Amino acid sequence: MLDMALHDPDLGTRLAESVRAQEEHLIALFTGRSHDCGAVTSHQAQRLTTALRALFVGLSQGVTLGLAPGADERYFADAARALASGMSLTDHHTDAP
Repeated sequence: MLDMALHDPDLGTRLAESVRAQEEHLIALFTGRSHDCGAVTSHQAQRLTTALRALFVGLSQGVTLGLAPGADERYFADAARALASGMSLTDHHTDAP
């Protein structure tokens, strides 16, 4: 799909819009949720969502290329949970979006 999107600008635009919409939904779901002794900020939710996308893309490529043969659905879920549970509540953002 990514190869097709790289060669078809319209498909690439539609794919990017779909990913952005999914990410915005996740950001909304994560924002305000309690985590340790605080609540997840919008900025933290955005950073977590970006990290989760990178994790899933990387694992998916690893599975496809035979580099992560043991990465089944449970592995994906466990990795995502580990990433989210280790999330820092310190909001390191200044005025950057």
